[in-house]
Order: sequence, then structure tokens, then C-alpha cells
Amino acid sequence: FGLARVGLRDNFFDLGGDSLLATALLARMEREFQQTFSIAILLERPTIQELADWLRSDRRVREFSSLVILQPGRGRTPL
Repeated sequence: FGLARVGLRDNFFDLGGDSLLATALLARMEREFQQTFSIAILLERPTIQELADWLRSDRRVREFSSLVILQPGRGRTPL
């Protein structure tokens, strides 16, 4: 992003993240954690804090859905 600092609660997409950067980030996460991650993880948890909380939880083992909420909490219809 070319930023000096990214905060724990800064949203990846609000900072300018796009599908190409998301793919690069997920590839790095896969190397670091030795497991595969879906793009849905980043769409649903776009902050460092949300990703870290999810990685520490046991929900990640059970969670999987092909449906992803693109704008959670914005009061709009999903489609």
C-alpha cells in the first residue's frame, strides 16, 4: 500500500486492497501457516485483528461456506 503503518483495525479493501493484492496476501499466509486459505476469509475478515482472532479460534476448522457477505453491517441487501 505504500503506507508507513497499517493499524490492526484498518480494512484491507478500504486501504486500497484489490484482488491481486489479496491473492498475494493469501499466498504469503499459506506459506507462513502451511495451510490453504479461501479468498472468502479475507472478504469476511478484512482487518489484521479479525484475521488474527479467526486464526486463533477453533472455528476455522469447522467454518466453510461458498456464500460471502461482501459488505457486512452496512444495512444493504447482499445482492
